[in-house]
Amino acid sequence: MSEIKVPIEKAQVGMYLVGIDVSWMKSPFYKHRFLLSSTDMIKQLASCGVKQISVDRDKSTCSFDGEEKKPAKAPPPANRELPPASLSKELSHAKNLRVQSVKQLGVMLNGAMEEGASMDVSAMASIVEETHNSTLRNAHALINLFHLSNRYDDLATHCYGVMSLALMLGQRMDMSDDELSMLGSASLLMDVGWSRLPTQLLKNLVPYTEDEYAQVQTHVDLSVELLESAGVDSQIIDLVAKHHEHLDGSGYFSQYRGADVPLMAQIMALADHYDSLIKGYYDSGPVIPATALKQIYLAGQKGSHSMELIELLIQLVGVYPVSSAVQLDTGEKGLVTQVNWRDALRPKVRIFYSKQGLNLMKPMDVDLYQKDRSDGRKIAKVLDPSDPRQDPQGLLGYSLEG
Repeated sequence: MSEIKVPIEKAQVGMYLVGIDVSWMKSPFYKHRFLLSSTDMIKQLASCGVKQISVDRDKSTCSFDGEEKKPAKAPPPANRELPPASLSKELSHAKNLRVQSVKQLGVMLNGAMEEGASMDVSAMASIVEETHNSTLRNAHALINLFHLSNRYDDLATHCYGVMSLALMLGQRMDMSDDELSMLGSASLLMDVGWSRLPTQLLKNLVPYTEDEYAQVQTHVDLSVELLESAGVDSQIIDLVAKHHEHLDGSGYFSQYRGADVPLMAQIMALADHYDSLIKGYYDSGPVIPATALKQIYLAGQKGSHSMELIELLIQLVGVYPVSSAVQLDTGEKGLVTQVNWRDALRPKVRIFYSKQGLNLMKPMDVDLYQKDRSDGRKIAKVLDPSDPRQDPQGLLGYSLEG
């Protein structure tokens, strides 16, 4: 990639944007990498405070100062598009897709448990493709399911959850269909080595001993061995081998850092980290989504994850992810039912407690983005539904899925 810095006043249609000089949280765009196709897009960037943009010259279709006019390029193959679906319709489809996918993954993982056993990965490509299609029709469906699945799910559900989140992050990085297929496959298969380790290590709940942590780390090599024996593409195996490497060199096993950690491996690591925190995998119990995002943000500030990817994750799942228990500025309490990608601070909320603290006979749904219909309500703070003082009737711990 040939990257240059361009003042916003010199930005032009045809430049391929790869970075801005303000937080992506302030950007009006869902994607973080895309072609500037209109002057209106440039005006929107300027209006949110952007003074300078980073541009990939190789992917740009315009000419730059001092360059001869570029010959017309053949447009890159367009990613597939599918007709949009309503959330309720796609949610029903996505539930069935997840159930069937997890069942197929379970069969594959069970087949890999025995030493010397071969692993059948033939169904994995269709799982990735169908999941990708679901996100194209309505990504909110899988985002909702991702947060509503039970804590302490099994390994197959963890693999599917990480894959679906990684796919949606990759889409917002403007990856091609082929790249998304590779990212999805690697994310789905990266933890197959866990099938050869004691089950209790995946849900340990107390900090690992030194010996246990060393054993946990072997799941990467075990995954690579299983995938090599199954004849999986070498590029996918390389991503699997690096999915626990960190940008600051603090990961394992090779302590790669910076540009030596592929972007796809970075996405896989981030998706794995978030899912593990909210579901309670490895050696700690589950935390609420807001706490998980805070922990990841702090880890990014220390250098382990890309801050751009972290901001993209927050844009995707929301400042207040689905199932977050919240208190509004009115004193009412409820659960977030859908994130709002236009304004991360104003999701849809289902209110269970009145401002007087009484439980409502019929929960009330409000869209905080529609200020005129929500009476200007705002979220005041995040609650912990496990605290009876914050949720005396136990209403905020209910699954929105049921």
